[in-house]
Amino acid sequence: MENGAALTFLSEGGRSIARVDAPQSGNVLLRREQFRRADKDADCARIVRPIVAGKIQNARNLIFGPWGPNREVGLMLTMSGQGISR
Repeated sequence: MENGAALTFLSEGGRSIARVDAPQSGNVLLRREQFRRADKDADCARIVRPIVAGKIQNARNLIFGPWGPNREVGLMLTMSGQGISR
């Protein structure tokens, strides 16, 4: 805990019982700025776009797997992913 490491207590079955962590110093000004930015659509869109693009890419990988894309579906997903990543 002194070195920033947390200690977790688990049951014999592996379930979490408790967690002990070192005190954390929070920055109130940083937290306030994060809340302000969450209210601004442009800032939210800048953060959300790559997250959604990554989720689409992961979905494509899951759908197509090792077999490769169906040409029509692959083109449709590629075009939709390009529009979101901009």
